[in-house]
Amino acid sequence: MKMKTFIYLIFVFLLSCSVSQENKRAYKEVEEKLVFVESYLKGKPDKQLKIIKVISYLEKLTGIESEADGSEIGKFNPTQQDYIKWKEWYINNKKRLYYDNGTNSVIVKKGLE
Repeated sequence: MKMKTFIYLIFVFLLSCSVSQENKRAYKEVEEKLVFVESYLKGKPDKQLKIIKVISYLEKLTGIESEADGSEIGKFNPTQQDYIKWKEWYINNKKRLYYDNGTNSVIVKKGLE
């Protein structure tokens, strides 16, 4: 009986390790986007207009619309307030994020607080 319990605990541990790797991948992806916005706000040039995709990504993930002005191709110039709201959302929801290998995207788990 003790051997079964031991094997079960090892299995649970290994399973939790793989889940945490998916979480870490999700955290890294979102944190990179937030760092990019922060750098952009500090004046780092964005010659490839990556900010358009980053704003769109953060809006979709968080549900928080940017105050940025935009055009047909997307929004430019996020505000400091945008950054603060997105960062705060990330801090409050980080534990709900995981990386889904099937869709190659960060997913927000429903119902977890």
